[in-house]
Amino acid sequence: MAKKTANINIRIDPETKAGAEQLFAKFGITVTDAVNIFLRQSLMVGGLPFDMRQPAITLKPKAAIQEARDIAAGKNPAKPYASARELFEELLTANADIWVILKYSSSFVHYLTPRISSPNHNNHRHNHKHPILEN
Repeated sequence: MAKKTANINIRIDPETKAGAEQLFAKFGITVTDAVNIFLRQSLMVGGLPFDMRQPAITLKPKAAIQEARDIAAGKNPAKPYASARELFEELLTANADIWVILKYSSSFVHYLTPRISSPNHNNHRHNHKHPILEN
């Protein structure tokens, strides 16, 4: 006789679902199998089967920091913006990872200001070093 099962319905964004399906397929299991493993482990340890922490800096912000370093060093030309507002509007719609950098350094905007308004981002009038980008 087959074991009885219960259904759990969850809402998740399609990208996360697709990524999880691809990941678990590499292990030869389904998302349902992974959820069952998670729930059983939770019961065995009496809580979540992993530490809950906020990651310091993930790979994307590390890449963003490196890209900013390259721009500051003149290795990668920065796109000129007419105003800081134009820059931030693009950031909000395109790539929010830069906000992690802003979180760690309130001086980031001050550091970028001469580079934002001028195609010559190696302006020697502003040769101060940023604590994250140029350490």
